[in-house]
Amino acid sequence: MEIRATLGRVSAVPPPPSTEPGPGPGPAPASGRRTGRRRLGIVALVVLGVLAAVCFGGLGFAYLVYDRATQPDRSTPTLAVRQYVDSTFANRDPGRAKLFTCGSPHLQDVQNLLSDLKAREKRFNISITVSLADMDSTTRGTSGTVEADLRIDTPESDGGLSRSSQRWRFGVVRESGWRVCDAHKIG
Repeated sequence: MEIRATLGRVSAVPPPPSTEPGPGPGPAPASGRRTGRRRLGIVALVVLGVLAAVCFGGLGFAYLVYDRATQPDRSTPTLAVRQYVDSTFANRDPGRAKLFTCGSPHLQDVQNLLSDLKAREKRFNISITVSLADMDSTTRGTSGTVEADLRIDTPESDGGLSRSSQRWRFGVVRESGWRVCDAHKIG
């Protein structure tokens, strides 16, 4: 600042504007709003990542639980035969019955019995039920036999039931659990 004195008066005169470039005001401080949005975006991405991981983990866990719950239990020869007979005669579900058979089964006698029962049901407009009883199992290594009585209950016109019993031998093998490979009526 320059000081001038004139006729006894002292006054301050501002300096002339400089033509030299100065250091300038510097970078503008980041806006608090912009920084908050950036942090919010990062937090949102982290939360979404965690949620996605939890969801995919949950889906994987649900699949394993479902798979185990629907996996047929073929842990013993008698259980495999029981489930095969139930699937074949009670549920009449060949797809499910196939889960309990080996790769090349010889089950024509079972299919013949099933066809005969279906024909009688159609002819007399009845429902015939088949169940297992008195099961005996013998295994040697990866093969074995299960002998069982097939009990066939036929409704009578008077409301009663007529029961017949047939002794059957089921050949089983261990292929990812026990499976039925052949079946024949005996005795």
